[in-house]
Formats: sequence, C-alpha cells, structure tokens
Amino acid sequence: MEFEYLRQTRQRLPGAAFVRMGWGYPTGQGRAARVVWLARARDVEDAPARNRIAESRTLLQAEFHRVIALVVFAGTYLGLGVGRLPPFRVDRTGVAIIGAALMVVMGVLPWDRAVSAVDAHTLVLLFGMMIVAAYLRLSGFFSLVTDLAVRRARTPAGLLAMIIVAGGGLSALFVNDVVCLVMAPVVVNVIRQLRLPPAPFLIALATAANVGSVATLTGNPQNMLIVVEEARTAGVPIGFVEYCKVGVPITVVTLLAGWLILALLPA
Repeated sequence: MEFEYLRQTRQRLPGAAFVRMGWGYPTGQGRAARVVWLARARDVEDAPARNRIAESRTLLQAEFHRVIALVVFAGTYLGLGVGRLPPFRVDRTGVAIIGAALMVVMGVLPWDRAVSAVDAHTLVLLFGMMIVAAYLRLSGFFSLVTDLAVRRARTPAGLLAMIIVAGGGLSALFVNDVVCLVMAPVVVNVIRQLRLPPAPFLIALATAANVGSVATLTGNPQNMLIVVEEARTAGVPIGFVEYCKVGVPITVVTLLAGWLILALLPA
C-alpha cells in the first residue's frame, strides 16, 4: 500500500520532492525519510481543503462585517432621525460618534482607513463657515434679510416666492440649519399676521434651504466631501467656480419647480 501511494503521488509531485523518499540511504534513514515524505505528500493533497477552509472563513468574516455594518448604519440613522438614543442621554453628535467608533471597534473599517477618511481641510472650512454664520445670526443679518424679503410680497404666491428665494440664496452661502432656524420665526410671524396657512410656507422654507445648499461648495458639508473625495480618488480638483457652474443651474430649476408645486396646491 505504501508503494502504491508513492506511485500515485509521484505522478502529481515534481521529481525534486520525490528524491526525498530516501532511496540509497541507510535503512533507518531511508525509512524515516519515507515517513517524512509521506506526511508532506499528504499535506500537499490536503492543501486544496485547507484553501477552501480559509476561503470559507474569509467569506464568513466578510458576511459578519456586512451584517454589523448594516446594523450600525441603521441604528445610527435611527438615532439621528429621532434626535437621541431613547435609553441614553445622547444627542445626534454623540450618536454619530458612537456609530463611527463601533465601525472601527468591530473591524468593519480599519483604523488606517478611518483616520485617512478625516479631511482636515473640510473640517477647517466647515468650522470657519459656522463661526461666520453664528456671528451673522447674532448681529441680526438673517432676520433682516428675511424681513426685507417677506415684506415686499404682495400676494401669497409672491410671499412663497420670496421665502424660497431668500431661503435658497442664504443656504447657498451659509449652513442651511442656521438659515431654517433663523428664518422660521420671521415667516411664522408674517403668515400669522396675514392669516395664511403655515404649512406651504414652512415647507417652502425647508425645501428651499435644502435645495439652495446644493448651489455652492460651501452650502453643505456633503458638497465639500464630494469635492475632496473626487480630487483624492480621481485626481480631478474642482474649484468654487467649477462647482457653481453645475450646482447653480440645478438649484434654480429645482427651486422653480418647488415654487410651482406649492403655489398650485389647494389652500
């Protein structure tokens, strides 16, 4: 049986490996060499099985990471939508930090990739825009612009148009959260005086703030991340003017469509 196994294995292995069988050596050495060679030959035959086991482990690990990523992603967005995690006193910022930490701790995202994904230029630009928006808010700039816009309207459709223009224009330059926060009280005060339904005008403010932030590079943090990622992966730097050539037309058309839809809705 041993020689039959040797004969069959010799046909599958190179000649250099078969020399290790030990022929020509003394009896004890030759027998030991044959035993070692037989063990190695069986290991060679078991290599495909070990490879299949390794591939199965890799697939299971990838599937585990996929499930963990889906659960963490869904839980994080649920917390962001609700505003907090019900059992804990954690706000949206804490929810985002916890979600990111879980992705790294569970091995879904390697630490090196997580660190490289943080772009300092985007953070500095966003921080600077927030400082400017905060001081403009304290100075009453947003309230002044909103008041001037809504006071010029003569009809409900005109008021709707002025809210969309003011909200979209300010959101194109500043963070849209601040725009909505500052403009909403002024809009509510005006429509109460005019005894108009508040829903269409508040919807117009919310949609205009979101759509208007697409117009420029500084209107939304996502815009900055897109530009940075495009320059990093494709090597195509996108400047402020180049971005506006694409973003402004899309924003104008979308704001116009939003005004038509809300103006045609029944009161």
